[in-house]
Amino acid sequence: MPIKTKDPRQLLTPAVIAALEPGDRPYSRADIPGLRILVMPTGTKRWESKCSLHGQEKRIGLGVWPEVGIEEARRNHLKLRETARAGHDPRRRAHKPFSVMFLDWIKAQTDWDENYAFQQRRLGERFLFGPFGNRHPGDIQPPEITCLIEHVREKTPDMAKKLHGVCAGAFRFGKAKGYYEGDNPCPSLQGVMPSKRKVKHRAALK
Repeated sequence: MPIKTKDPRQLLTPAVIAALEPGDRPYSRADIPGLRILVMPTGTKRWESKCSLHGQEKRIGLGVWPEVGIEEARRNHLKLRETARAGHDPRRRAHKPFSVMFLDWIKAQTDWDENYAFQQRRLGERFLFGPFGNRHPGDIQPPEITCLIEHVREKTPDMAKKLHGVCAGAFRFGKAKGYYEGDNPCPSLQGVMPSKRKVKHRAALK
């Protein structure tokens, strides 16, 4: 679908976005109709799509720049608007389940060799897809992940650490790509995995 805009010179470019400085309050800069980038006081720049469904405005996050580039944001925005014009809720299209987010994260790791990528995928399929696979990432709560990691830790502590690593990585990727909004629900290992105490040996008495 061609991009409709009054003046192509008003479209955002990487240079324009990079030059946007944070202020005391959030502000936005528009791109194609209905798509804008929000500049937060923290310096984070995230995409937002605006669609209309049955006369009601819907605003949907599309991820963080530069992880989500301009062309990707435009494509996703136009797909959401097509969904809304067809009478369907565009938020359902945007809300992909955890399993899709996880597999997309695996595919994005182009520096991994085939065997390592397979091992990480199998780890997710074995432990994460059962409880979380069909759920929206934003609905998964930290206590659920903590409970799962503690359960695995009781049998195989090393496996629990690996599981935490893939879970945290997938959620970091998902947040940057706009699969969900809010905080990363994958908790820190501190307090979940017992720390190894260093044994101090006393000097022998003479």
